[in-house]
Amino acid sequence: MSSTTKINWDGARKEYLSDTTISLQDIADKYGVSKVAAGLRAKKENWTGLRQELADLAFSEFQKRLVDEKAKSQERHLLTYKNIQALVNGRISEIYKASEKDKTKVDIKELEALARTAKISIDGERVVLGLPNGVQGHTDAEGKDVWGGFAEAIVEYKRRQKESDRASDKQEKGNSNS
Repeated sequence: MSSTTKINWDGARKEYLSDTTISLQDIADKYGVSKVAAGLRAKKENWTGLRQELADLAFSEFQKRLVDEKAKSQERHLLTYKNIQALVNGRISEIYKASEKDKTKVDIKELEALARTAKISIDGERVVLGLPNGVQGHTDAEGKDVWGGFAEAIVEYKRRQKESDRASDKQEKGNSNS
């Protein structure tokens, strides 16, 4: 290339800075200069430093956007889990009120399903909040497992419910025979 030809150094610099896959050799070939001339110009104008600054800024912006997206996602998940818990709590209240008002039998299977749903939503909420999920090993002031006896209490409730059902059935048969 003759010395009278004007090189578009601004264009070369912009191209070098905008694409990290482009080398100084690529710039030299495209703009018709030697690699040494492109290297000297790049060194004089600190192209490598500028490219690194741009990459750092881009990465920093990416991280900020990622943090924002994660926060939005966590907010959505937390709201979903809280809504599920509200629905479960509402249904349990309805069941309780109905059983108190009408002395209706409680559907154990529905309560178990509600309890499972509540546990899943509480566990999900705790994950979103970064809290531990398990309750294994939790003890009371006396060192006893706080969950000990819970399963037995449910079994005992079911047994009493069945006894109550049998007694009601016997009473209904007795009334119908009279």
